[in-house]
Amino acid sequence: MAVPKNQKRRRIERIDSAGNVTAVYRNETEAAKKNYLSKASVSNRCHNKTKKPFKSMDFSFRFEDSP
Repeated sequence: MAVPKNQKRRRIERIDSAGNVTAVYRNETEAAKKNYLSKASVSNRCHNKTKKPFKSMDFSFRFEDSP
């Protein structure tokens, strides 16, 4: 049985270097478009695949349900 599309999506939070949430997006695509980034860049930051996420920008991304 397939999972409905809306249950697969996870909300994305944009955070500053202090860890404060500055924006919330419905999904990676919306976060990428609103911040002029690729979807892969947002995804890499959410999955902690970026070594220094705040080096080039003063914000990063994480999933809403992440600590």
